[in-house]
Amino acid sequence: MAATRAASCACCTTATRSKGAVGIDIARRSVARAELLKGHRPIEYKVGDKAAALGRTFDFAFSHEVLYLLPDLAAACRAT
Repeated sequence: MAATRAASCACCTTATRSKGAVGIDIARRSVARAELLKGHRPIEYKVGDKAAALGRTFDFAFSHEVLYLLPDLAAACRAT
């Protein structure tokens, strides 16, 4: 597997075979817990809600556990 840079929302990132990763979450407690659990993995965790604000590029990005944040889930589904 080639080395990659990954971005994750909602603070769950795997970076065992990568150059590094960034996890971003709006909840400070989630970021703090992720920091405690990352061990020696090359991961940075940030509090925020906009990955673009990091000013970086990524080879891979994913988001999970965010549907509850949508004010109108049905409208969001129709828009895709």
